[in-house]
Amino acid sequence: ASGTAVVLPNRGGVLSYATTENAWLSDPNQIAFANAVRTAMDKTPQRQKKITAALKTVGEHSSQSATKNLFTVYDHMWEKFCRQVLPAVQRSGRSLRLGWQ
Repeated sequence: ASGTAVVLPNRGGVLSYATTENAWLSDPNQIAFANAVRTAMDKTPQRQKKITAALKTVGEHSSQSATKNLFTVYDHMWEKFCRQVLPAVQRSGRSLRLGWQ
């Protein structure tokens, strides 16, 4: 998040956030990686465009953003539970015991 160019391997977990739009992706070998570093160091409009996109990606993956997304998932799960599961249990006449009770 420092505004510098990022060169990453084009395999593995980094691809969950790194794309050709926000980073220089390279085959995981010395020559390809060195070439990607050289390209990333060139002062071109494309370089600034990728850095700007990378900073946007950082904001999308901040702890605040991740927490918001997590609570959104929980809200959807609770709504589905209340809409589908709870009425079915009530109709069956069985009791429902939740983990925190």
